[in-house]
Amino acid sequence: PVMVDTSDDQEKVVYLAIEHDLKAVPVVDKNKNLLGIVPADHIIDILHKEHLEDFLRFSGIRSKGEELFEMEVTAGNDAVLCGTTYSSNLIMVNPGGGAYFQPVIGSANDGLILRFSDQGFLKWATYLGTTGAERIYNITIAPSGDVYMAGFQGSGGAAMPLVGPPGSYQQMRTGTDVMLMRFSATGVLNWFTYFGGTNLEVAYGIELDKNGKIIVV
Repeated sequence: PVMVDTSDDQEKVVYLAIEHDLKAVPVVDKNKNLLGIVPADHIIDILHKEHLEDFLRFSGIRSKGEELFEMEVTAGNDAVLCGTTYSSNLIMVNPGGGAYFQPVIGSANDGLILRFSDQGFLKWATYLGTTGAERIYNITIAPSGDVYMAGFQGSGGAAMPLVGPPGSYQQMRTGTDVMLMRFSATGVLNWFTYFGGTNLEVAYGIELDKNGKIIVV
């Protein structure tokens, strides 16, 4: 029978699902007792994450200190990726033209933004963070080419400089808060705002509805 146990690597789950055309993979303990299943949506998530890791490793910039959470493709077939890093020695690339660029890591854990051409050329690579801990979990790309990102910043350390018109939703961080940001198609940071109270808030997803309104989850 096809199954995995709790000590197996997650790549084995994907391999078995593809090889045997399964929509779910059983998980057993060392005595072969059924503990549960890995459902199809989780298998897809694992496959997506492994693909991102391989993409970066083959590009020569992946180390053990990075996690990539999301990749979106622009109308011009560029791949835009976001995540987090603990590495202070990554290759950073400034595309110029006023694009957001932070060449030095701000703390032990910063947000990470990457953009590759459809030929694998690294066009943009930047840290995003201060002396706190930052993670960027999700990306969505508007028809205009603007890039929206969502994540969080921990309560320790300095706040990010706010960018945008007066009256942006939340002008200061009040705890571990959601970070929301919009970049132009060329990487210029058009606006940045926090969302949160005095406790813990994290955003794992950001999308635009048919009217261009932002939906955050």
